Amino acid sequence: MGTKEINKMKESKEIPDRRKIFASGSILDQQSLVALERDLRGQGLSVEMKNKTGLLGEKALTDSLKKAEVYVLGGDETVTGKVVDEAKKLKLILFLGDEWETFFTQEAIQKLKERGVRIENTPGMNTNAVAEMTAGLILTTARRIPEAASKLRQGMWDNRESFELQGKTLGIIGLGRIGVRVAHIMRDGFGMNVVYWSRTRKKNLEKEAELTYLSLKELLQESDIVTVHLQLNEETRNFLHSERLALMKKGAYLINPSRAALVDPTALRSALESGHLSGASFDGYYFEGAEFQKTKDPYGLVHLESFLVTPHQAFNTRESNERTREKAVEVIKDYFHYG
Repeated sequence: MGTKEINKMKESKEIPDRRKIFASGSILDQQSLVALERDLRGQGLSVEMKNKTGLLGEKALTDSLKKAEVYVLGGDETVTGKVVDEAKKLKLILFLGDEWETFFTQEAIQKLKERGVRIENTPGMNTNAVAEMTAGLILTTARRIPEAASKLRQGMWDNRESFELQGKTLGIIGLGRIGVRVAHIMRDGFGMNVVYWSRTRKKNLEKEAELTYLSLKELLQESDIVTVHLQLNEETRNFLHSERLALMKKGAYLINPSRAALVDPTALRSALESGHLSGASFDGYYFEGAEFQKTKDPYGLVHLESFLVTPHQAFNTRESNERTREKAVEVIKDYFHYG
């Protein structure tokens, strides 16, 4: 049978398409998902792309994946062992981001390994986006821009003093791609002194990025601003607890564009209310999406004047989404072509 005959049969649906892609979440918006589907079809792949906005619970995710061969995980869903058990056709999971482990239970990871399901991600696609957002949080926090704007909206002319970044010390906790990019931006663009701590000392990056390695204690004690770039897991949950926050300079600022749970919320509120920390800025909160709207903020941080939080948006730029989509197409295309 020739190619023309096969194509005619495909067009007439005489050859059924049993290969299904399921996409969830909001990391890629609807427009980007449509573009992703178009790109995949442009590679000669006949696949079904579905989008579910909002957080999918275990049952909804299980039902959606029962017939899926590829799962594009682009939201905050948690993949459990039960989900894996029911997703019997699943061969590839593509996480749109870096830290995929955060979204899987240990049971699920073990079962996926046993079944040989491939797990891919899109590393580095949002590095610049998150680094720029981090720089923005540092600048707006140091210059107290949100507080001043809020007072003005309330009819108060509160011309408050802030401080310049040049010559100040920035401490980076966790030196991955984003941490390195932040170091370059803040040193080259704003004249800050940059020090870092990571579990593994990275001497090659120290020379390249002109960084100074300090112990965690030294970094907390010497930095005017501390920014956190760690992966959230059971070891790093509440990494900055009351004892570590107490080590920070009085009047210092804390920036956290990573997961909120890296910082103990009760300890943070205490440090802010006592004035030990002058301010903190997070991208993302302890509850996100629909869950945030349902809660009444038991930690009492959101309405503190010294606390700024944005809705986990650092990664979400037009350029970052385009890079992510291109990488996703590459990974899925390779899978369907080569297995």
